[in-house]
Amino acid sequence: MTISIDKRIVGGNFQILPRRTTKLKLATFGDSTGNFGDSQSPANNDTSVATAPMPVSGSTGITRNIDKIFLQCSYPILEPVTNACTSGRTVATMVTDEQAVSTVSTRKVIDAENNSPDIILFRGDSINDFVQASYPITDNAYNLIVSNHKVVLHRLMNTNAFIISEGIYGYSKGLAGYPADANGDAVRAAIIRFNNEISAYVAGLNKPDRIIYLNPIGINCDSTGAYLAGHSTLADGIHNSIVGGYYRALAEQAIIEARFGVSSLYKHQGINVQINPLFSLTTAPGYGTVPTNYSWVNPVNSTRQNAKVEVIDGYDWATVELLTTATLATGVQLTLPYNPLVSGTNPLNVAANDKYGFELDFSIKNVTSGLVTHISSLYMRLRTYDVTNAKSVYLDTTCAFTSDAQASIPGRLKMHLATPPYKFQEAAAALGTSSQWIVVFLCDATAGDIIKVGMSNPRIVKLN
Repeated sequence: MTISIDKRIVGGNFQILPRRTTKLKLATFGDSTGNFGDSQSPANNDTSVATAPMPVSGSTGITRNIDKIFLQCSYPILEPVTNACTSGRTVATMVTDEQAVSTVSTRKVIDAENNSPDIILFRGDSINDFVQASYPITDNAYNLIVSNHKVVLHRLMNTNAFIISEGIYGYSKGLAGYPADANGDAVRAAIIRFNNEISAYVAGLNKPDRIIYLNPIGINCDSTGAYLAGHSTLADGIHNSIVGGYYRALAEQAIIEARFGVSSLYKHQGINVQINPLFSLTTAPGYGTVPTNYSWVNPVNSTRQNAKVEVIDGYDWATVELLTTATLATGVQLTLPYNPLVSGTNPLNVAANDKYGFELDFSIKNVTSGLVTHISSLYMRLRTYDVTNAKSVYLDTTCAFTSDAQASIPGRLKMHLATPPYKFQEAAAALGTSSQWIVVFLCDATAGDIIKVGMSNPRIVKLN
């Protein structure tokens, strides 16, 4: 199966691909590399809806990690509906778990199929098997890992989903700057052998309509199995950073576009009830021009300047420049209108069990250096506040593994940030004005650098 990432122009002719507007449902199965969080409280495998009851006191947080599936930021119509991954799990455990009772720590292939996914990402080429092995690894031990992997792969083939089987991204423990591991070189050699063997096995099945293997060599790791610079943090060496996730998502996106078509510009289809979404009304707060009801606040180690509404690549964007004042993490908070109450500006007047989707496009660019470096924080937060008892539910679309100083993305980092469908468990009368929708980020910069941040197409859609 040959995939071209750029299908737009070939030999002076062009192909018009229809945009997919029905949600493409995705499930993950495997270990921590695919464990993107639980969007319900109490936690369970179902991530098709985000919801949680108001706590007795304090707050409850529910999370979707975008670094584990950065694909949702580049292919917006994707909807992760099931998390059937368990952190720390080996392939051997994946085989035996199928006979156990389903829990949040025992997730099975049959669980991955519960919400009828169109795609299952098999993140089960588990690094845990090789890290826990004795070295030098024997042929029997290695062959057992391969055999167990094939057992799980064949079980996945019995589902109705298209399978993307992904190799072990890389392993950098034992290398300079990373955590120590005396067996690091042996682990890397074993995972390269394993990735190439499973790649050949999947190719031999010759079922590109059912399964494809994504070999990470050249995407996330080099030919020795070591992570490419910045694709895992120096503190970790096992998981992808957000930079590694970004580059892996480009490869995944190419596969999915070839199989399912180009994504809609946004996830949640329906009437956009957000106020001033095309920025036709503006105000001048002193650092430039911003869309009315939106604001760039709480700058970190920077001064806001030159805010404007402008056209970038044919689309309307609200942008602001941050003039970095110190060689430290630099960032800002975007605050968007969100009012679930009965009255006030653009009231949603939500009822219990109403479902809404929230989303926008967000971008970061270092105008001075041309490199977005060391993203130390990135999240979108929806806070729903119960005014009666001062309680909150936080829905965070965030990163478990960000990036560090060795990591950078050239040019302008553009991403789509979207919540799962969010189900309110309380009606508008119980909620308060401290409810909030924000996006926050921090990245490294040198004093004097200009960081340009932007947002576009903010949407709130009632889904039921």
